[in-house]
Amino acid sequence: MQIPNNLNNFKEKVPIILSEINIDSSIENERKQELVQLLNEYRDCFALNISELGSTNLTKMDIKEVEGSKPVCMKPYKTNAPERAAIKEIVGEWRENGIVSDTRSPYASPVLLVKKKTGENRLVIDYRRLNSQTIKDKFPLPKIDDLLEQLHDCSFFTTLDLAHGYLQIPLTENAKQKTAFITSDETGQFEGMIFGLTNAPAEFQRLMYLALGPLCNLGVLCYLDDILIPAKTWEEMIEKLIEVFERLRSANLTLKLPKCKCGKQEVEYLGFIINKNGIKPRSRKVEAISKFPQPKSIHDVRRFLGLTSFFRRFIPNYAIKARYLTQLTKKNEIFKWEKVQEESFETLKRELTIQPILALYNPEAKTEVHTDACADGIAGMLLQLGSDDKWHLVYCVSKKTTERENKYHSSKLELMAIVWTLERLRQFLLGISFTVVTDCQALIYMNAKKSSNPQIARWSLLIQEFDFEIRHRPGVRMSHIDTINRAPVLNSSDTLDSLIENKLEVCLTLSVEDQVLMMQHADDTLKELILILEKDNENRTKEENQKVQNYVLKGNRLFRVINEGARERLLFVIPKGNKYKKRKKYEEKYSCEVS
Repeated sequence: MQIPNNLNNFKEKVPIILSEINIDSSIENERKQELVQLLNEYRDCFALNISELGSTNLTKMDIKEVEGSKPVCMKPYKTNAPERAAIKEIVGEWRENGIVSDTRSPYASPVLLVKKKTGENRLVIDYRRLNSQTIKDKFPLPKIDDLLEQLHDCSFFTTLDLAHGYLQIPLTENAKQKTAFITSDETGQFEGMIFGLTNAPAEFQRLMYLALGPLCNLGVLCYLDDILIPAKTWEEMIEKLIEVFERLRSANLTLKLPKCKCGKQEVEYLGFIINKNGIKPRSRKVEAISKFPQPKSIHDVRRFLGLTSFFRRFIPNYAIKARYLTQLTKKNEIFKWEKVQEESFETLKRELTIQPILALYNPEAKTEVHTDACADGIAGMLLQLGSDDKWHLVYCVSKKTTERENKYHSSKLELMAIVWTLERLRQFLLGISFTVVTDCQALIYMNAKKSSNPQIARWSLLIQEFDFEIRHRPGVRMSHIDTINRAPVLNSSDTLDSLIENKLEVCLTLSVEDQVLMMQHADDTLKELILILEKDNENRTKEENQKVQNYVLKGNRLFRVINEGARERLLFVIPKGNKYKKRKKYEEKYSCEVS
């Protein structure tokens, strides 16, 4: 297919190279080069650094509050000297990049500094009080079964991800002042939609429909920030990509290249594994049940029956199928596990993981999330009320606690179960109202106040984008979820910390790599080296090869190659001169080589 060449329109942008594209390894080289050419034709649809972020012209987000609401004006949270310096640096970066502006707003929400495992800091705004008095915006989400119907007979799958998608939606003047935040040193307000605002998911879904328009019903699947382009042939995939890129360009929206996957033979989408052979539920959807361990005692049998009896109305002849297990729980009965008990156990497990118990997610259905925790593990169930007025299981998750986690106080464990479950099921819970059901009464007010425990405060803020209420239910009525958390199936490496690490990526800050890239391309000397390295070896002069003999280009960033015996070390190259105020910090922390 011939792709028009308008690359000259975007000469100032760093070109995309093949090594940066996540493309299926089975694709032949000629097609890979065709894709590289296409992405560079639409280079303005990709933001390789924060300065290239788009800002849509299709909509603006407003924040409307319930009648009688007063401006949210809070004091800054206490911080120590290092935290205060880190907050000031992040806010300074936001200002430099036009993300934050000065404000005289009567609103002031406090900020909380969250540190990633890498040592990088993220700044989260506590919008819980503002969210509590915001009128909720409900924009319809597509039904998953309607989306899946469009995937038959497809062989190529492409997923797209917007770069800091929330931030690409500008705010109205009214909304800007309501996003105002306060630190120990200053105040500011946001220019674009920011993480933590309760209506952000609905606004984002609305933007996707405005941007992609009729394509959403013609083979382009869009569910919140999950965009999937299925195609029967390579040529059809290219045609669809051109249509999508044209609409993104018109909407002034930009994608994050490392998060985009092109021409894949198999992808995961909304909890399903999709390939040319069809669609199947991801095994982890009901793994907590299908891998439930064989009971080793009468107590274990009672717990398993507590789970199955919760759904007994859906299991034909439940009493007959469970009779050999029920018999073990009778008074003075000796525990003896034989073939009939094993068959009964496996039959009931199988019944729990098929229809009508296991239902397809419906964003319009009444939704509850049941969670529970103990020292052994945590668990969560996503349940929805069906047209038969009965609760159906949609998703079930569990995990073992780590050595550190199993020492937590019971209330902290219960909170961890809620946060972990919401993050694991995020794609189903964003943009809808739902109820969290727990047997821990202490958590009913968790959304109303800041905890003095930094870890709990961090957890609470990172789930403020969800619209939910917490309802207490006595433990005797929670046996179905209690059974799962006492026999967790995921190992402890699937931690809440790992989910939070991913979540923190949407809490905006300018990465070191982005800042180095911007420095390098602003420096004439380094830009010359980059242009030489972009040429093929045979097209370089002898003098050019000498200039770049100790340099390589990876991900559009320039590195100095340092030989250390048998191994090589790559160091970022930072321009000479004192105009880059953070140069010394980069040299020390990231071993950047100064040219």
